[in-house]
Amino acid sequence: MRKIIYIGQGSLQSVYYNTRTREALATESSTVSDTEGVISSKKSKWPWVLFFAFVLVAIIGIWIRSLIAPFRLSEWMIPIHIAAILFVFIGSVYGFEKLFYSGVESVVPASEEQFKQAVERSTFWRKSPDKKPTVDKIILYLFVILVLLFCLVIAVFLVIPATFIPYYEHEWFEPSMFMVPIGATIIPISVVLLLFQNNPIRWLLAVRKYEQGKVIFKEEK
Repeated sequence: MRKIIYIGQGSLQSVYYNTRTREALATESSTVSDTEGVISSKKSKWPWVLFFAFVLVAIIGIWIRSLIAPFRLSEWMIPIHIAAILFVFIGSVYGFEKLFYSGVESVVPASEEQFKQAVERSTFWRKSPDKKPTVDKIILYLFVILVLLFCLVIAVFLVIPATFIPYYEHEWFEPSMFMVPIGATIIPISVVLLLFQNNPIRWLLAVRKYEQGKVIFKEEK
């Protein structure tokens, strides 16, 4: 598990929590001008834009090719199929990593106001009716993660291998065939996201520390 976890987005900076030292941290964009902060925020989204643009162009290109000259699937296409699955998985994981942790190498101590603002803007917090990091929420997210891990086993050993069958049976290519491998990668991506990149349980535990007054903030002048 990573030492520094993402808490949320402040007005111009990302806010983090060091689980070992109990320090609240923020990216250095909090100390620069508004214009520079906006530019930095936009840069972190570019990997996502380029990734989805490439995927969309590839899908449309293959679809148009199938309309112009329909073709059957063959065994030699399996490596391309595997590469496509890996590309979607790795590209998504990389995109989330850049989105949440692009500035984590240059963090500075955060104020209590910055930390509080990041918590209140977080999706976890906004979707919580009572705005409390209760034990029942931790148990609920634990259950969700366990279900996803179970689904991951099914996806890896059953669903994804089944997507190779049409290649061995030399079926005609159909655009709908894109949906199964792409859909099957959603589960592994979700597991990586909820376990290692934006773990809701660790987030709730960090907020509990904050409410208990155990989070260390920078000294206010």
